[in-house]
Amino acid sequence: MKFMNDKKIRLIVTTCILTLVLIIGVITSVNFLKFRNYNTEFVVREDVVGKIYKFSEFSKHLKGDVADSNIYEIQGTDNTVAIVKKDKLANYNKIDNIKGLSVCGVDGSSQYDAAKDVFTSNINVLATANDVYENVKSGTYEVGILSYKEAITLINNDQNENVDISDAIVEKVPSLLLIGGTHPNEPSGQLAATVVLENAKVKRGILYVITELNRSAYSYSQPQEGTTWYYHLKTKNGNTRTFKYGSRATNTVDQWPTPDVYTHSSGQQLSSSEVRNINRAYPGNEEGTYTEQIAWVVTNFVNQKDVTMVIDLHEASPEYLTINQCVYHQDAADIWSQMKINGFRYYNPEADKTQKLNMPADQSPLNMHGLTHREVGDYTNAYVFLFETSNASQGKIRGAFTEDLIKYSAPDKFYEALVKYDEEHDTSNIYGAPVEISERVARHVLSFESVITGFNKIKTTRVVTQTGRDNVGDGGVYVGEMILEEGTVPSYYDLIKYGVGNYLLDID
Repeated sequence: MKFMNDKKIRLIVTTCILTLVLIIGVITSVNFLKFRNYNTEFVVREDVVGKIYKFSEFSKHLKGDVADSNIYEIQGTDNTVAIVKKDKLANYNKIDNIKGLSVCGVDGSSQYDAAKDVFTSNINVLATANDVYENVKSGTYEVGILSYKEAITLINNDQNENVDISDAIVEKVPSLLLIGGTHPNEPSGQLAATVVLENAKVKRGILYVITELNRSAYSYSQPQEGTTWYYHLKTKNGNTRTFKYGSRATNTVDQWPTPDVYTHSSGQQLSSSEVRNINRAYPGNEEGTYTEQIAWVVTNFVNQKDVTMVIDLHEASPEYLTINQCVYHQDAADIWSQMKINGFRYYNPEADKTQKLNMPADQSPLNMHGLTHREVGDYTNAYVFLFETSNASQGKIRGAFTEDLIKYSAPDKFYEALVKYDEEHDTSNIYGAPVEISERVARHVLSFESVITGFNKIKTTRVVTQTGRDNVGDGGVYVGEMILEEGTVPSYYDLIKYGVGNYLLDID
């Protein structure tokens, strides 16, 4: 009888344990599913962001997929554009298709002057931008030449909406693609891109922003690291913005199996996990692995849009050698030279003087393939840069993984002890001391502005004579300066002083 009772008790205990395990498994699965499907919200200013491209427009297999992220376009208000009737947009998407059409513009405007060098036929003179719009709308003229600000304002104010801006490039202007979210465990890259997206206004040029390059890697956390899934920031008005903390690599749900050795298209061999690291997958391949398809978005987009500059924002552990510095493609060396002289400057009102941020740099290694600064630099006309900041949550010396560690809003005692040890013993265990997230974002935003400063000094664009590595030719064209509207991008000092949350807009 005792044996039977013991057996019954063991059966009940085992059943309870299995039931508890099942409940925990179900709850965990539901939470992970919510995490995978959670969409981080970004504020799109309708008066500033002109177009939103989907990744699938540049890598077809991603359509409708978790990786089908956004590329936001901010046109310069002074850019010269052509307006046409919407039903003609597909036909008039290139400048050669509209050169022989009837054209009107406003005499004396810089846009009229720019268009005169492009159109073979005369540009008919009208008194105002509204006159140009109404004449295109009525069909009196087939093409109207306006500034982007004039065109988008008139289009947005017109309820009929039968006129739109053509893709035809009337005046070549410089452009910049800012990439955040390459690695979702490197949060300052995404936050810096978000700050630029939600604050910057462009006077001349085109700014493209990616806030989540690898959404698949945002869909799960780092295995066995016990990472926090979300972190939160308060806006100026006290509202909460929620961001995901993901993994360095593409989710295995989306890309499987993982080979024993990853062989890049160049023949370079790397460890197996790097097959899901998007920053080892460039130039990408539309028919390749899932990660290569996402990388192909960048290369294909840069080529299709003839992007002038590309900036890839990253972070690394404090003990990583390449930290708090820039890596650039060799053909961007002239820009880097100007950045060293004229860039990384900010005004400090407390000291009442302009100060300069220290920014070491390395050229991209010729034999290290798969990275943006190597492959996008080789396979496109763009000048390519990558920036790193120091992120304690990526390190191995850290203590408990908490939201405070991600933001470094409270010091980690282990890192602080090692920084102190390095100072006292003149050692280099830490190459970049951990800092609060606002300072990391500030470094990235100042670096973004400094690339533009350097480009404006060299006065030329880059030309790759044919696709392939190390095949760069002369023949760059002067396309004028890229100009941000003054005061729209927060300064290095202000981001640190007031915090990154102060420059994040409220979600409606």
